[in-house]
This record gives sequence, C-alpha cells and structure tokens, in this order.
Amino acid sequence: MEFRSFLITIFVVAFALLHYGEAKQCYLCDSRISKTCASKPSLREVAECPTITNCAICNYKLSNGTEIVIRTCNFNVVPEIITIDTVNCIMCDKDLCNNANMATVSMTALGCLVSFWAIRFVLTNSY
Repeated sequence: MEFRSFLITIFVVAFALLHYGEAKQCYLCDSRISKTCASKPSLREVAECPTITNCAICNYKLSNGTEIVIRTCNFNVVPEIITIDTVNCIMCDKDLCNNANMATVSMTALGCLVSFWAIRFVLTNSY
C-alpha cells in the first residue's frame, strides 16, 4: 500500500513538470472595453497564449487623469493614445497570474515538496 502511494506521488510530480510545456492561460482585457477588467476580470476574458510569452498587467495613467488597465499575453501592448503620464507593467509566468486578486502556487515548489516527501518515504522504509 505504501509503495502504491509512492508511485502515485511520482506520477503527480511528473505530470506537474510536464504541465510547463502547455500553452499559458492569461487574462486578456482592456478596461476601456470591459467594466470588470480593472478590478476583477471574468473567466470569459481568459485566452491561451504562446508558451514563450508571459502574462502581463499594465496600468496606464493619462494626462487627463484617466486610468486604463490592460491585461495581456505580453508586455508590448500600448494603448493607441498619445499622452501617457505613467505606465506600470508587471509580468508573471503562471496561468492566470495577471489577476491581482488571485494567489498562485508554484508548480516547482509543489514538485519540490512532493519530492522531499518521496525521498523521506524511501529513506525511512529502506532496510
């Protein structure tokens, strides 16, 4: 029974590590179009992004005081507005991480935790 738990753990770790090769999911929205984009993007605004890109959330403050929030797959989105006073962009590399209200768990940290448990299991059960 204990060996079966060990094999299941190894399978879960392998699956978590293989997950990195899949497309990344990011929120894609613009607060000028979507009322929920600035504070709480909806799941309808989720899109698959190429693996090589990161998710980003950019806050723009215009000279007239208007604030715009754009959530996207990469950093290179600048609204078509001439006068921008400040720009604050944050990039992240996990699924749906460009939602400021969302906590994410690193798959690497989870994999390490399970690996340490597996090593402890093997060492305590070896004779």
